[in-house]
Amino acid sequence: MMQEYIFLLGKNRPLSVSEITMYYRHRNWNLDLTMISENAALVKSDNIPDANVLGGTIKIIKISEMFEKFDPYMIDVSKDVGRGGEKAVFGMSVYGKSKSWLMKNKNEIQILQKNIKDILKKEGLKSRFINFKGEVSPVHLSRKDIIDIVLFFRGDLLYVGSTCSFNNPLEFKKRDENKPVTVSTIGIPIRLAKIMLNLAGVKENTRIMDPFCGTGIILQEAVLMDASIIGSDIDSKMVLSTKRNLNWVIEEYGLKRYNFTDSLFVSDASEISGLIKEKVDAIVTEPYFGPALKKISSPKTAKHMLNKNIQLYDSIIKEFARVIKRDGYVCIVVPSYRTKTKNVHMNFRKIFTRHGFEEAKVREGLEQPFREEKKTLTREMFLLRKL
Repeated sequence: MMQEYIFLLGKNRPLSVSEITMYYRHRNWNLDLTMISENAALVKSDNIPDANVLGGTIKIIKISEMFEKFDPYMIDVSKDVGRGGEKAVFGMSVYGKSKSWLMKNKNEIQILQKNIKDILKKEGLKSRFINFKGEVSPVHLSRKDIIDIVLFFRGDLLYVGSTCSFNNPLEFKKRDENKPVTVSTIGIPIRLAKIMLNLAGVKENTRIMDPFCGTGIILQEAVLMDASIIGSDIDSKMVLSTKRNLNWVIEEYGLKRYNFTDSLFVSDASEISGLIKEKVDAIVTEPYFGPALKKISSPKTAKHMLNKNIQLYDSIIKEFARVIKRDGYVCIVVPSYRTKTKNVHMNFRKIFTRHGFEEAKVREGLEQPFREEKKTLTREMFLLRKL
């Protein structure tokens, strides 16, 4: 029987589910995934990733027992606890219940905690619980060595388990804020970069290219996956910034040394094929959309920006077809511009089909492209496969 896990998902549920699905597919791992709440998926599999390799998963909970109703006297977590010599520190997270339920059942939670301590004491293990606040956050888990006991309610059905891995927000913050060069007006969030890389199947030894590398956010996360990277940008200052940031990541995380002489270029993305000696496995990128918008566009402005982007995307997708292997994946962000009445889109499908790509179907029932709504524009994320 396959082990059961609960994945607690980030804000963009379709994107989080898609990332998990493609992460498993690219590794040929078996996966049975069922949504059990708005932000949680029940996963049955023989394999499990560390949540830190995913951008859209907050916690992964290993399920040990399931109950038809909540009874604090029935739950025993001793089999999931290590037998170290030091005093074990526990936290408790409850999902699927309202704050009013938590207040109403606070006494039962305290009984459960005492029972767990008594059971462990009989087995010779000292323990204590931190103050109960409804859930133990990943930030708290990052700072202290805590065993996070989890109660996940699906109606009256109760899953009991413990957090086996979590997404460390302090590491993301460090890579975002401490690297040598940060430009607030360009680049994508680290979580989104990781999601895009996982959608495209980037892993150890994957040859991945970002032809709009900017300050190198996508490439730094690829390096942490032990991928082989190629980056370029039309702006020489950005290429230098990428190199500085990559060297910082390598030093900070004790990674193997890279020689970037043959992997970072100053180049227009529509001319990159002249510099690539060997075809790549994947392309992951967010092209330059133009100056940052401070307000919603007028229909005329939106149409003007869209026409400029149509020319750009047609030229780069044509170039991507020359440098990527057959069956290779492209994960690319396409803008649509917000006006007061509607979003103005380009017909991107017409462009990529003309150049020999198809949209990779991720999962039945998930709408594609994936979208992230912003104040002035919408990021539409396409996952393409080279025919």
